[in-house]
Amino acid sequence: MDLQALVNDGFQRHQAGHLAEAVRLYRTVLAVHPPIALVLSLAGDAATASGDPVTGALQLRRALALEPRKSSFHQMLAFAEASSGNLSVAEENYAAAVECDPGNLSAMNDWANLIRVRLPEKARSLVRKCVLAEPGNPAQLRHLAELTVPRDRAAGRDMLARVTCLNPLDDTAWKRFALVKIAEGENANAAGDLLRSLLLGPADGGSYTRLANASSGVREIDERLRNFKRATVLDRSSPDAWLSFGNGLHSADRKASADLCFQRSLLLDPSNQTALGNLLVLRAEMGMSRDRILDGYRKLRRIDPARSETHVNFTKYLSEQGAYTLAVQAARVAMIVGGVNHDMFIGLANGHRQSRQHAAAERCLRWAAVAYPEAGNVQSGLVMGHNYETGVTAESLYRRHRSWAEHMAPEEEPLSYEVDLSEGREIHLGFLSPDMKRHPVGFFLLPVLKHLDRERFRVTIYSDLAEGDYFTEELRRNTDVWLDSGRIPDTELRQRIMEDRVDILFDLAGHSAGNRMRLFARRAAPLQMTWMGYVGTTGLSTMDYLVTDRYQTVPGTEKFYTEKWLVLPDDYICFYPSPTAPAVAPAPVLNNGYVTFGCFNNPAKLTDDTLGLWSAVMEAVPASRLLLSYRGFDDPGVQAGIRAVMGKEGIAPERLSFETNRFHEEFLGGYGEVDIALDTLPYSGGLTTCEALWMGVPVVTLATQDHFAGRHSLSHLSNAGFPNWAVESRADFVGLARALAADAGRLARIRQSLRAAVASSALCDQARYTRNVESKLAEVWSDFCSGSACMRC
Repeated sequence: MDLQALVNDGFQRHQAGHLAEAVRLYRTVLAVHPPIALVLSLAGDAATASGDPVTGALQLRRALALEPRKSSFHQMLAFAEASSGNLSVAEENYAAAVECDPGNLSAMNDWANLIRVRLPEKARSLVRKCVLAEPGNPAQLRHLAELTVPRDRAAGRDMLARVTCLNPLDDTAWKRFALVKIAEGENANAAGDLLRSLLLGPADGGSYTRLANASSGVREIDERLRNFKRATVLDRSSPDAWLSFGNGLHSADRKASADLCFQRSLLLDPSNQTALGNLLVLRAEMGMSRDRILDGYRKLRRIDPARSETHVNFTKYLSEQGAYTLAVQAARVAMIVGGVNHDMFIGLANGHRQSRQHAAAERCLRWAAVAYPEAGNVQSGLVMGHNYETGVTAESLYRRHRSWAEHMAPEEEPLSYEVDLSEGREIHLGFLSPDMKRHPVGFFLLPVLKHLDRERFRVTIYSDLAEGDYFTEELRRNTDVWLDSGRIPDTELRQRIMEDRVDILFDLAGHSAGNRMRLFARRAAPLQMTWMGYVGTTGLSTMDYLVTDRYQTVPGTEKFYTEKWLVLPDDYICFYPSPTAPAVAPAPVLNNGYVTFGCFNNPAKLTDDTLGLWSAVMEAVPASRLLLSYRGFDDPGVQAGIRAVMGKEGIAPERLSFETNRFHEEFLGGYGEVDIALDTLPYSGGLTTCEALWMGVPVVTLATQDHFAGRHSLSHLSNAGFPNWAVESRADFVGLARALAADAGRLARIRQSLRAAVASSALCDQARYTRNVESKLAEVWSDFCSGSACMRC
């Protein structure tokens, strides 16, 4: 028997990965020949590699008994012990391997990998010695970079850059370089590195997923989805790949396909909480029954009661359903069992706000502001929420907004280009908003887009909208350029706006949810204005104008605005009636025999002061009823709170009724049950007032507030031709409501004629309104150009 031939054959099979055959041949040699250290070591290494580290360690110990100073034997034994979970024994043998041969760089690298988590400094020291021993070896430098990144990302990044220079064909180095850039938010640069990695190395599903996630903006959505799909093709058994594909499809509004991907992820890993949570969010958007969604969240909370994301999404879902009392309870439970983050504080504050508990909402936000001082949405929630609070004034709002700007707003930065000040050229308007949909902003903006003179003005929409609707498409059709910007960070979006050479950039969000106040603070256009999406000053010195009218802002309060006023001659908005609004119904008093007052405003606007005023009206009209309709009025807690306040004023609970409607057409149809609409204070109705008039219902408002949000109804009623329905004292409010209620015939006549009167008024004259807007914008742009030209001189 040729033993050497058997050893050589075994080694060849060992190298080729045919481990069972190699082990058999090694054992044959050892059975007929006295122990040979080399053969014992090879047999031990093959046994370990084939999944039997215990036998492997036994053979390697026999080899070391014959040659105790053999570094490679210690290294192989260390690997066998590590494979068995004997980490301390493994570390001892790596140390022995290096002590026997200080030049065994392979053992140093393996040792470093073993202790990289437990002893990171020791691991870096070992690999640093390898780099010093082989300074031109890019693999050693890459290993050191990988160990350095968790401790010093900048230093690790520099090392990886050197590795890619030393060996541009190292696919792993490009991949690691990309991961560092992703961690630093440089997604665009990371995408290029991931592409190089995929071109140079084997197909890798994880890299395709990262490449898809690194792509910014919706412009690359099709390529992103192709990369997500490639990841699932390469690894069909990966729940994370299917989860990522589902997330990508969801963001692209391909809900049915996203649903299937989330289900596939859950089939592969039934305990995948992220997949189940995302599926619940998706199915809530698709209109799945409330009971099934609630069952899903119960299951998630049983799997992990402390998972913060579950509690945040559950609270948000309840709020969106108008279940504000339950949302508050869920947020409180979340803070007890799931830890605390600023999203939980916001969820709790929103629940309190919508439940009319404004003091509690403010307390929550103030706690959050202390705990999370850099959370801009918390701070914005504080300043915006003040509009709902009794006692608010233009001055108090100004002080809060200026405080926000002083503490939260970044410094103004110069534009990256020289503005074209030439006369007579086309003016480029940019509109930035998260609400380009069936929303007050969408309703108010559409008339401008439809009637704007496109020979004088060009329009770009920057839409931060997460999910569009049919109204989004109508807005898109009336726009020159549309950019879905929701996924684009402030810095990149600011650069894009400057590259687009926008002349006047409009903020249509203010401090409401999803705002870009910090982008406007840095300045992205020569002129910046806030319009139609917020209710007063932003507090920013870089917001040049507030678009208003002669009713919305009170002369003498200019000092309480950081913006100059761009005063339109009619209303500051143009009402665009819903084309699907139902016909005006007959006055309900004619059939009922009693007057029904109503309010279809957000419950958050129904302060105790408002309810007290309404109670005086109902006391003055003894047989009257009150109908409240909006999302959340089916909440038992909200109903109980309103009944309690009005009950103290002597209003019996049976005189109050509550409605909530899923569809806007149903909501508008509810005005068929209302004779007279009562406005709220200190935050008056905006679009709600316009819609009430369109449905034939007169609106009574108290126009004594001096802040922007308190004067919406005054402006809309005045521009519709009914300024007498805006009164200046509580006694007049009660008196007007009583006078209207006393004349059923008058209410019927108003009902029959009101829609036509509103349609022919300045409130709805889209062409006239847009000409006024054009004139004012051209005027302020001309002033800007003249002033800038003089400064250059």
